[in-house]
Amino acid sequence: MAENIWQSLLQGIKAERGTAARALVLLGGSPDDHVSIFDSIAASPSTSSSQSFQTGILGYGYIDFSDEDTGECTVRLEVHSVPDNDIAIEFADKTLQSALSGFLQDRDESLETTFADDVLFVVLGSWSRDPQTWPADILRNLHFIQRVADGLSEPHREACISSIRARVKDMEEGTMDTPIPASLMFLAMQSNDMTTLENEKQYSDTTFDFIHQYIRTVLLKYGATFATVSQQKVALEALGKLFPLLLNFPLQDGKIEADPSNRTATIIPQGWDSWAKIRVIDEKFECHNVSEQWSNQSNNDTMDFTSYTSRFPVVASSSQEQVIESDLQVQPMDYQSVLQENYSIMESRKKSVSEAPPDETQGDLTELTGPLEANIGGIQIQSTEAVARKLKQRELMLKQEEANTADRSFDRSLEQEEDPNAQPFDPHEMEKLTNFFHNILDDNREEQNSDNA
Repeated sequence: MAENIWQSLLQGIKAERGTAARALVLLGGSPDDHVSIFDSIAASPSTSSSQSFQTGILGYGYIDFSDEDTGECTVRLEVHSVPDNDIAIEFADKTLQSALSGFLQDRDESLETTFADDVLFVVLGSWSRDPQTWPADILRNLHFIQRVADGLSEPHREACISSIRARVKDMEEGTMDTPIPASLMFLAMQSNDMTTLENEKQYSDTTFDFIHQYIRTVLLKYGATFATVSQQKVALEALGKLFPLLLNFPLQDGKIEADPSNRTATIIPQGWDSWAKIRVIDEKFECHNVSEQWSNQSNNDTMDFTSYTSRFPVVASSSQEQVIESDLQVQPMDYQSVLQENYSIMESRKKSVSEAPPDETQGDLTELTGPLEANIGGIQIQSTEAVARKLKQRELMLKQEEANTADRSFDRSLEQEEDPNAQPFDPHEMEKLTNFFHNILDDNREEQNSDNA
């Protein structure tokens, strides 16, 4: 079944009944990533029909694009996917090479369109996974593409490379110095997960800038496209415009401009980039060293990516994280043992204090600190010792007040005795006053008796 799929990919490149065929090959990523890309392309207003994307060891689906004026189908875009697993890559490697051999035998020698014009290989990365593996992912899939392209004749290979070079604006240093006879793109998905990398792995702006600069420098060597998209619908719809543009059937509303400054929605079209534009992010980035190291090791099955991975923040391993977590974790408290321990300490101190001789030089602590008080429910509560002290103070104040009162009475009596103007007491004067009041009473009685008579 897979061989028939790849055979249809390559044989469909020959135009039939006026319908041009294009192929999009998704390498890596998950089946969910493949479905979301397929759906974003199928949502374009220029599509007329599509076959739902089928996932499996190899995924497949197609989308027809129609002319807006005539309504006729002009392009059929076949979408093929190779998930990120060894079984799918090995299976796709064999079937694609077999199908390519049959395609080349029937291929028109005029080479008006080439393999690079009609087929786009897209290597998928994801910000939800570790970006430290991206260079290794690109290298592994480059080897896969080169094995597939080994069946191309030498004239066809040269025609493919020439077609890619024609799309490059400026052939500067580091541009297309390691060409392959295929159109390549690296797509970093789930850019909305960059926030997770910031929070959980301490990725800084410098880290994200370095990733972009490194990947762009590598892709520049092949004349490849670089893009990052989030999972938002608007961002995915941009892919529905970008892929037709890269496959030479741009849509009427499919204008795409380069945007290297938007970190979560970067678009670096094929042939646009250069070392000077890469250094705009950080002029200290060593494009030459990265490009030279890649050229020296890209033909090997493995490559030393230390210069790339060493720039990422160091995150503690799981074992270290567990140790740190255990050190910070608060252990449950055994209250009975704590109470027993403190009770023993208090008893020992109490015993030592009772056995110690009294020290006359030691004063009362409350003289310095004041009485112990507490506020419970708005009521001020004092200790027994403080209450007793206040009672004693009150008794002393009362006694002092009584003494002061007695002293004042005694002083007044002394003042009266010592007054020189005071006259001595005369008993005859008292007798005169008594007779005076008696006479008044007798006169009143006589008047009352006469009135009654």
